Formats: sequence, structure tokens, C-alpha cells
Amino acid sequence: MQSTLPSEYLTANRTHRYFSNVIGDTCTMVDYLAAGAAPVFAIETVYHDGFISRLHCHDRGQVSYVQHGSMTIQAEDYALIVPAGHAVWIPSGHMHQAIASGKISVLAVYLHDIDLGHLPDKCCVLQVSDLFEPLFKRIIARQILGVQDLVNDALVVVLNEEMRVARRLDVVAPMPRDRRLYRVCQAILKEPTIANSKEELARIGHMSCRTMTRLFRSELKMTYSEWAQLALGIVAMMRLRNGQHVFQVAADLGYASPSAFTAMFRKRFGFCPSELRETGRKPSLI
Repeated sequence: MQSTLPSEYLTANRTHRYFSNVIGDTCTMVDYLAAGAAPVFAIETVYHDGFISRLHCHDRGQVSYVQHGSMTIQAEDYALIVPAGHAVWIPSGHMHQAIASGKISVLAVYLHDIDLGHLPDKCCVLQVSDLFEPLFKRIIARQILGVQDLVNDALVVVLNEEMRVARRLDVVAPMPRDRRLYRVCQAILKEPTIANSKEELARIGHMSCRTMTRLFRSELKMTYSEWAQLALGIVAMMRLRNGQHVFQVAADLGYASPSAFTAMFRKRFGFCPSELRETGRKPSLI
């Protein structure tokens, strides 16, 4: 897999020090850079479809912008989906793992989060402007060239302001601690459809349907149907924001008609999916 950044942005002493497609290399690279004096640093990572990282955390706050594909970020008790063209905030010391949907390309900036009081202490998905991607690439370009001046400070100020004004998306689903139910929830997120059989999902979790139903209530304070509908709604929101039509999303998720899907979506989120597709366009820079 090739980096999407121009080669002159990546090459330093004939190496690609800030490009990785292996999670172990990425974590090693981040630890090395975090030990340096630079208050902010950035890397690019590319992962294959189905990639799952190990559970890990960083000493600095992390803002990752998804250029292509989409990924699921799973923390210890919740999961969220990050579509292409959006960013995810991950606080320092926050345990998480990433799961790729399609081949994904991610630009990530690491910075001390002590001055980012406007961001929550949990992961969140940000709907960002079209300034985000070139801003990240510019930070990478300057660090590769070893440039440290007032422009660097200005880039960080702009990044901070972009994150402050970015809209946070409600794409979080609670995740259970019980390993059996965790496997069930992962299966639903991986292949979301209303056609999911409770019996088949219970087999995935190596338990009975009765036990699975009880665990949804005790672990997540939701019924199986409520959690599955939430997961479907989150996936639908992601696809609509990526420009897919309502009828296409409804069919992919197993609904008999767009109207049935629209009714579910409106009940869950309080507005029509067609409105989301219209507002899903990136804000203008002007």
C-alpha cells in the first residue's frame, strides 16, 4: 500500500519515518515521537480491510482524520463509527482499539490535551471542515523538514479552533463487558441488518437466546431490539453522511422499504434521514 501524501512530504533521510501500515510500528513510532520535545506531531497510517488493532492508549491526546474508508473505535464500554471525511478525538490514556471497514487511510495528530478543555474525556466523532485534511498534511510536511517556527504555532492554533467549532456526532453505542455478549455486539456492528437472527447471534456468543436477552438488559440496560436498532441507526447515519441515498441504505440494512427505514430513523434520532444527507456536506471554508 502506498501513502497518499506526496513523497517529498514523507522522505526524511531516505526513510518514511511517519508512514506505517502495521499497528506495532505505529505505536513504536508514536512513543518515539512523544518522547521528543515537539509539542505536536503527526503521522499517516494505512490499514487493510478488516484490520483490528490491539487495545492500547497513548500519552498524548489523538485526533485522527479518516481520509478513505471508515473505522470503528471500540473503548472498554462503548463503540463509535468514524466515516470518511470525519475525525475522531481520543483523549490521552484512553484505552481503545480500531477496526477498519474497507482499506482506510488515516492522518493523526498527537498533542498534549491539557489545553483542550472543550473536548470530552471520552472518544467522540467530529464533523469537520474541508480545512482539516490539508492542515494535517501541512503539519506532517513541516515536521519532516524539521522546521520549527511561528507557523507551527499558528497551525496548532488553527487545529485547536477547528476542533472547538466542529460538530460532535451522536454515533456511540454502549458495549458490554461480558465477553459472550461483546462478540454478539461486534457481529451486529460488522454486518448490520434487521435480518439478523437472534438464534444465530446467540450461537456466535456461545449462549442461549434467553441468556443473551437477559445479558442485554443487565449489561446495557437495553433490550436486544433496542441495541440492534441503535447500531443500525449509527451505521445508517455514517452511510448517509458519506452521500448514500436513503433507498440504498434502507435496502443494505434489510428494510422492506425506504418508508419503513425512515420511520425507524425518525423515531430513534428525531429527524428524517433525508435531512441528514443534506446537512452531511462539509461546511464551506468561506
